[in-house]
Amino acid sequence: MDMAKRALLRELGIDLWVLRKAPETLAEEPVLAARSSRVVAADASTEVSAEPSSQTADPLPESSVAEPVKTANAESDIAVVCVSAPGVLLLHESRQPHGVGKSNSRLATDLLAATAGDWQISVREAQFTWPPAGVTKLQSQDGCRALGAFVEKQLQECDARWVLATDTVVNWLAGGLPGDKLIGIPPLQNLSADSEQKKRLWQQIQTRLT
Repeated sequence: MDMAKRALLRELGIDLWVLRKAPETLAEEPVLAARSSRVVAADASTEVSAEPSSQTADPLPESSVAEPVKTANAESDIAVVCVSAPGVLLLHESRQPHGVGKSNSRLATDLLAATAGDWQISVREAQFTWPPAGVTKLQSQDGCRALGAFVEKQLQECDARWVLATDTVVNWLAGGLPGDKLIGIPPLQNLSADSEQKKRLWQQIQTRLT
């Protein structure tokens, strides 16, 4: 193509070279990019500075925050496990839905066997819980009275010469246990985890028996 045609096409703004952009085009691209970035920035600032809608949900009231569930008689709830063998009784507050639990069952049997002096004994387990299901009209002292009657029955059935009981159970019974037969013990959970406490208890049992 001769120079005259090229000059004419250039005046009309037609670029013949597709592999290399004309200087005029290269000069315009940064301008377009800058304009595009300014538009985006304007949109972003609009979104951030937007005022909250009048329909924004109010914060939840404090009363709707979940709180630990407490029963009306939480102070008087009682759960006691009674493990007995001929001549000896063990009373322990229950921290599990049923019984003393597998991890502490063997320990309870060993304590009864050591106290009775018979390592071939068979044990029996019973559990007392208060308040009874479905009963609402109760006095605060009713639970302790019912526990006392339950323990008295267990004492008679096993003809207990010795009673092992935790401080919590002793307080619930409020002096309803014979002091000359009573051997205080820590909670079984503590004994299982602390060999020193277990050793001191064995020594205490041996001292009382002699």
